[in-house]
Amino acid sequence: VPVLLISPDSRAGAMGDVGAATTPDANSIHWNAAKLAFLEKSSGISFTYTPWLRNLVGDIGLSYLSGFYKINERSAFGGSLTYFSLGGIDFYDANGESKGNFEPNEFAIDLAYSMKLSEKLSASVTGRYIRSDLTQGQNAGTSTTYAANAYGADLGLYFQDEIKNSEYNSSYAIGFQISNLGSKISYSDAVEKEFQPANLRLGGRYTMDFNEFNTLSFMLDFNKLLVPTPQNPDLDGDGVITSDERTKTNDDYRRIGWFPGIFKSFTDAPGGFSEELQELTYSLGTEYLYQDSFALRAGYFHENPEKGARKFFS
Repeated sequence: VPVLLISPDSRAGAMGDVGAATTPDANSIHWNAAKLAFLEKSSGISFTYTPWLRNLVGDIGLSYLSGFYKINERSAFGGSLTYFSLGGIDFYDANGESKGNFEPNEFAIDLAYSMKLSEKLSASVTGRYIRSDLTQGQNAGTSTTYAANAYGADLGLYFQDEIKNSEYNSSYAIGFQISNLGSKISYSDAVEKEFQPANLRLGGRYTMDFNEFNTLSFMLDFNKLLVPTPQNPDLDGDGVITSDERTKTNDDYRRIGWFPGIFKSFTDAPGGFSEELQELTYSLGTEYLYQDSFALRAGYFHENPEKGARKFFS
């Protein structure tokens, strides 16, 4: 379910996918739900539709609906629905006979609670239900497939404060979120379950209010997947990978529980600490606001060439 890692809203997407410590908005539940407690309005709602991989396939899209409600000055509820349509796919059996057309899809429903622990610090917990239907019950060999169901949770912290004696009315914020913690996923009883894309996000923001009309913010996020790194299947080091070695490596990997996998993800890179650092991605973002009504945004996202090589400006 990589859809859980896709930036669902246009604001964060325009700033290189930053969001841990950006100023709170109706989409905060995805990036760091702890920010919801600092929203000034009593309620809000947002909807975003994103065409996805449009240069490759014309009918893939991500829809995202989110909202919040302030219970009082210190706490808030938030909810969201993420729906990912993978477009139409023609199914065929091993003999080339048509098995019909199907539109695979995935969705996640989130419910979050955020509370201020002090005037500057807040915390949050988010619960999530996930359903991923990719095969419409088609058989894979002798195995029957089904829609995968799973549950997950997020934990978040958010701190913001003003900078006294600055030339402008400046402020800063720090955000921390661990997301997609929960049960492993499988589409068939014939295979071991796989990890959700558990993720650690840590970010900061610096904001300058030049006057009542003009505001400029700079943001930086770091991310790391909290799932074990697959190991080299060449167990005896002879340069030849046998089917038994590959099977054993895959079985050992899939037997790791989701909770032990979180801690294992910090120490299991085959190349040691230097490779662990390669697993970090970072995002840079900036946002200029005029009267809280007009915005200019830009950003950059970077992933190590050995770990996916995604690099882009937005």
